[in-house]
Amino acid sequence: MVYLRGDADAARLREADRARQNRLEVVKALSTGEISRRDLFKWGLFTASGALALKHGFSPYAKSAYAAVPTGTPRSPLFGAQKFTQPLNRVRTQTPLAMTRDAAGNALFPTSLGERPTKRLSYHNDFSANRTDPSYINPLSKRGPIEGRPPGEFFCAPALG
Repeated sequence: MVYLRGDADAARLREADRARQNRLEVVKALSTGEISRRDLFKWGLFTASGALALKHGFSPYAKSAYAAVPTGTPRSPLFGAQKFTQPLNRVRTQTPLAMTRDAAGNALFPTSLGERPTKRLSYHNDFSANRTDPSYINPLSKRGPIEGRPPGEFFCAPALG
């Protein structure tokens, strides 16, 4: 790690240590005869002059590609595309509403919204018991029940935290 500045970040130090281990592995393979200098030249690890190639993960002098700009790769072709000329429209998120509970534990919306209180089970059961009651009929479709959730325990809403 002699080649790095004293204030180098941890990722760069790990990278340099990995490169050192890779070089030691190559030296060991050369000394045992597993590979030859010709193999290293064919793999692109040595230059024609016999020096280490500036390869990431092998040479301590190679620039790090992690978070480096430019990375050394050519720029992507734009094919005449223009830079952005209009601002990006952001989605306006809804503001959260404070909800309260009634005596039965059902959540109540603020009265200004005109919404019915929530129910653990669907309003479908109430509609099925009294099909003529207009309070259980969907005001938009004029058909019942007022919500699209099927009846039964399987489709019940989870309890509010």
